Amino acid sequence: MSETISHPNTSEGGKPRRRIVNTVLAAVAALAVAFSGLVLTSPRAEAATIGYGYNTIGSALGYLGSVRINGGSELAYCIDIAAGNEGGSDTGPFNITSWKAMTANDRARVNWAVSTYGQSTDRMWAAAVQLYIWSIADTTYYNSQGGFGYYSWRAPASDRPTIEARYNQLISEGAAITAGATGNGSATLTLTVNPANNYIGTLAVSTSPTNATGTIVLTNGVFDATGTNTIAGVGNGQVLAIRGVPPVGDPIGYKISANGTFSAPGGWSSTLRTWLPSNGSAWLRPTGV
Repeated sequence: MSETISHPNTSEGGKPRRRIVNTVLAAVAALAVAFSGLVLTSPRAEAATIGYGYNTIGSALGYLGSVRINGGSELAYCIDIAAGNEGGSDTGPFNITSWKAMTANDRARVNWAVSTYGQSTDRMWAAAVQLYIWSIADTTYYNSQGGFGYYSWRAPASDRPTIEARYNQLISEGAAITAGATGNGSATLTLTVNPANNYIGTLAVSTSPTNATGTIVLTNGVFDATGTNTIAGVGNGQVLAIRGVPPVGDPIGYKISANGTFSAPGGWSSTLRTWLPSNGSAWLRPTGV
């Protein structure tokens, strides 16, 4: 975007002054929308080991907690209760864009849980995260068996109150988690000159999606709000007061240009990053977001 300012021949007192020739300017700045991204890699064989939780895999009560994968650098969680526990030679990661009756927000919530609280070395957090994931990813089977009251018995009675409190915390916090936006958008920056004073004007901002915010940098101009050529935290519908500042050398004509970089708060990915044991079960890996 640009606005050309040039000298008239003379003004009162014989001193040259500038005027802005064009009065309205519009341009589209690239909008980079931030979203939770996942990278597909070639499937590879790997083995899992016990992570943090209760009982050993294969015990009468069943395991409740995380397993270590990817050389121990990641903690994964079961999303298919009835498929059984892990074992043998395993492959992954695989990206899954749908799972049973889960919505996009459901998938975002379990990604959030496993990627944040789920990477804890505290076994009570691991148990709470596993129960939370089952309640969303395998709801029908989980509830048919008795839900939290049934599966929490895999932990000792002394730990169950803390696990339940953390499970309820995940439910409460998870309600605010939504699936992130994907793709690119745009921002339109429209400059309007004050007809009574050619040195000043306004810059109107229109973004897509409307919740995008960003930073704008002016060339040969400053924002009234900051006194500099840069302003951050700009959102849709804002109208910013600006004024022209001639470049060094005071040329006869100069342009005001604006460039913006915008991003949208995208939440969490709705794509599940899974690891698939040879027995057909599926374990949810952290997204890394």
